[in-house]
Amino acid sequence: RHARIIQANPNALQTGTRGAEGVNLNRAFRTKVHITYPQAQLLAEAVNDHPRMHTIFSIHQDMTETGGFYFYNSPRNKEVSTRDSWFPRLKQRLLHAVVGSGFGLYNDIDDADLGYAVVDGYCETPATGRFDRTFELWAARKRHHPSINRTVLFEIPGKAPLQRKADLLALIFRQFIDPYLEHTHK
Repeated sequence: RHARIIQANPNALQTGTRGAEGVNLNRAFRTKVHITYPQAQLLAEAVNDHPRMHTIFSIHQDMTETGGFYFYNSPRNKEVSTRDSWFPRLKQRLLHAVVGSGFGLYNDIDDADLGYAVVDGYCETPATGRFDRTFELWAARKRHHPSINRTVLFEIPGKAPLQRKADLLALIFRQFIDPYLEHTHK
């Protein structure tokens, strides 16, 4: 079974910004009881309505990026990170396919306020590390959800043409999400 939340932040998508009404939805997750932004509350409720969910795939647009793709892997803890021996192969498969499709891989600090170093299109941020109020780390923390072991956040270059974005999304599903789900449902 899969749950999908399409356009979790439709106001921001419509305005082409990180947050409508001056609120960045992806920085609105303090704790389960301190989520005050209505759209964040709805997203938290949707996640908590699925107590058996094990992975969240989140897709964002980096509005400043023209051609560099990157993604985050946020395992619940280091044990999850090392247990899934097939994960590094999927990671490399995806990154190779992205480059083969003509996209570059982002190499820099993502979001100065967070300070995460992205190297060759990839960044691992275990949920046991510092809490940055993002949805993905909020969801991967055990106290917020009983069974989520990992969140994976894909950053699509926001300035890429619409068809290139669509092609990249199809590639992400074909090269990573679908095989990932096959591994986790064995």
